Amino acid sequence: MDIHLAQTFIAVAQSGSLIAAAKALHVSQTTVTARIKNLETQLRCTLLIRNRSGAHLTENGQRLLPYAHQMIQIWEASKRDVPAPSETSEVLTIGCEQSLWNPLLSAWVSVICRSFPDIALRTIVAESDRLNRDIKAGFIDIALVHLPAYATNVCVEHLLDEKLIMVTSRSARTRSARMRSARLPADEYVYVDWGQEFAEQHDAAFPELIQSRIYFNFGPAALQYILKEGGRGYFRTRVVNRHLNSQDLHRVVDTPEFSYPVYILHRKAPTETVILCVEKLRNLAKSESNWF
Repeated sequence: MDIHLAQTFIAVAQSGSLIAAAKALHVSQTTVTARIKNLETQLRCTLLIRNRSGAHLTENGQRLLPYAHQMIQIWEASKRDVPAPSETSEVLTIGCEQSLWNPLLSAWVSVICRSFPDIALRTIVAESDRLNRDIKAGFIDIALVHLPAYATNVCVEHLLDEKLIMVTSRSARTRSARMRSARLPADEYVYVDWGQEFAEQHDAAFPELIQSRIYFNFGPAALQYILKEGGRGYFRTRVVNRHLNSQDLHRVVDTPEFSYPVYILHRKAPTETVILCVEKLRNLAKSESNWF
């Protein structure tokens, strides 16, 4: 399967229409039809069902879709990495989840660039599912995640323990004191999405807060909102410690804390560069930094 066939198949799958796919790819509908037919001939199966409502993937089409995405991803990676930038001996790709970019990833990038000036560095911030998948496939050399996916060709190493604790703003705490209640109104609760495992534990502990009025999937933004507008929510201890010390935030007593560990992922039989970069990361994790 060549790249054009894969791109066309993905475009049809995403749009549900041969006409829309043709417009997105800037080719004729006849070309799209011919490419899909070519693909079906090569694979000896039907990939699409075409009717008045559009084009829909068959079961075989659904099976092919992740492979088509993977093929495009490999091609895009090869265009970036081959040939390697001049005056570099190696290309290293590292990644992390969004919540770990500061200070771990940013500090780690600085250390790698200073320690290994002949390495070309690729940095990716993505969701854990993609990072786990890309490590397994070999697209990423080292990744930082909260929820590792174990595989036979991947090493998983515990890096550090983090905890999620409930904190409340000064204004919300004052309102709670006036009400003579440790519990705040549900509409002052800010739900921060820390992943599926946290969601399950949180919902079991706080069934009344499952439908929160305010939702964030990015912790730093949620924290800035609470500091400015007030409210309460769950945040990482390393991030809120300085706000607790300044009393801009206060810990909500008698509420559970949730574990939120960080893991290093890399493929088995790592290169010497990977081994050295992982050691640099371990050292960084031991140091105290301002977390965001």
